[in-house]
Amino acid sequence: MRPAARFRGPLMALTALALFVGCRAGFAGSEADRQSDLRPHRPGGRLSDRIPNAELRTHDGRLVRFYDDLVRDRTVLVNFMYATCTGVCPGSTRNLISVHEKLGDRVGDDILMLSLTIDGERVDSPEALKKYADRYGGPKDGWIYLTGDAEQIDRIRRSLGVYDLDPEVDADKTQHSGLLTFGNDRTNRWAALPALMPSDQLVEAVLRVAGDRQQRKSRGG
Repeated sequence: MRPAARFRGPLMALTALALFVGCRAGFAGSEADRQSDLRPHRPGGRLSDRIPNAELRTHDGRLVRFYDDLVRDRTVLVNFMYATCTGVCPGSTRNLISVHEKLGDRVGDDILMLSLTIDGERVDSPEALKKYADRYGGPKDGWIYLTGDAEQIDRIRRSLGVYDLDPEVDADKTQHSGLLTFGNDRTNRWAALPALMPSDQLVEAVLRVAGDRQQRKSRGG
C-alpha cells in the first residue's frame, strides 16, 4: 500500500511534468490531428482552443456545448468512464467523491467536474448516467455526467491526449485510461494525474492549477 506515497514528495515536480505532458498531448502533430479528425472550436495556440465544442447532454437531460457552456473561463476536472465499467471506474468515482468534498464550494462556481461516457448516448443515456451517479450517493453540485455522440466524445478525449498509442488497446474500452485531466481555461495550465491517486494530493494539484477563486464573467448581455 506504499507506492502511492511516492507522489507526495515530488508533487510539485510531478505536477509540472504533468502540465508539460498534457500540453504536449494536446498539441500533437498535424498528422495525428488529421488521423483523429479533430474539429477544434476555434484556431489558436492554447490547449483549450483545440477542444471540440461538441453538443452533449447532461445526466439530467440538458443540452450543452462542451467548451462554451462548461470549460470557458473555468477550471475543469475531466475523466472518462462508462456506466457498466467494473474496472477502474468504481474506484475512480469513489476517489473523485472525496476530491469533490475537499474542494468544497468552489465546485459549481469556478470549478466543474465533468465525467464523459466513452460509450456514447446509444448505450449510456442520461438516465443511465443518472442511475450510475445514484449508485454513489446521487448527483452532486458542480459534477456533471455527460453523454452524446460517441465520435464527438472521442474527439474530446483525443484533444486532451487521453488515448493509448496502440490502436487496439485504445479501442478496448475495458482498458481505458484512469487519468484525471484538469485545466484552467483562463491561464491555459493543464495537467493529468491518476484518478486513483490519493485525493489530498489530487486536490492540492488541482488548486495549484485553479489558483485563487475568481469571479466568473456574466453570461448575460
